[in-house]
Amino acid sequence: MDENQNEVNYGMDPANNGDVNQQSTSYNGLSTGGANGLAIASLVCGILSIVSGCCFFFIGFIPSILAIVLACVGKGKADKTRKKIAIAGLICGIIGLVISIIASILFILHSFYVIKQGLMEL
Repeated sequence: MDENQNEVNYGMDPANNGDVNQQSTSYNGLSTGGANGLAIASLVCGILSIVSGCCFFFIGFIPSILAIVLACVGKGKADKTRKKIAIAGLICGIIGLVISIIASILFILHSFYVIKQGLMEL
């Protein structure tokens, strides 16, 4: 066995033929160049919209709309892996929007019921 095969070249990237000065855009076959933060932001906003839609229904509209917009924009600029993250953010944003709408309607209906009951007691 050749001694050079066991030698570890620290600081050298085999993807760039051992050139230290040339930056690599890959790490173990995964692309790191041009990372799409919009897809990740849409997923974070989507998860936040589900939580805030359940607890603070009117506030849940903001992150859900942000998640939907960021996912639509990010899906066009993303690679295969980030596209799946953007789709997950889109789904979470839609679920959060539906939860916010249902919770808001129930809150409004309950408020009308309470007001109606209060007027009947007078």
